[in-house]
Amino acid sequence: MKRPRKCSTLRTSWTRFQHPLESGLKVAFMGTKTFRFVDGDQKSEAKFNFSEDLNAQHLQDWFERMAESAQHRIDLERAASTITWASMARCKPGSGIRGPTA
Repeated sequence: MKRPRKCSTLRTSWTRFQHPLESGLKVAFMGTKTFRFVDGDQKSEAKFNFSEDLNAQHLQDWFERMAESAQHRIDLERAASTITWASMARCKPGSGIRGPTA
């Protein structure tokens, strides 16, 4: 698959999502994806499991990469917190050695 376009470009393609996105092909069920667009009084929603629409595929990929990045950040923060507490636990009271500060 080609590299996804910027979200702003995909957003302008949203009007194309007013038609059904479900491909109808027999593919494994990977969960229902929902694209919802709200802009004032304008509201659109499309649900699908798999779509052959390239704009839908690119938008789905963009959201998946955002979620993956958020999960990586959570993992890094958790790891950094664990390292900080482990370092502080090794410092004995009264030894004059201070652990890392936040």
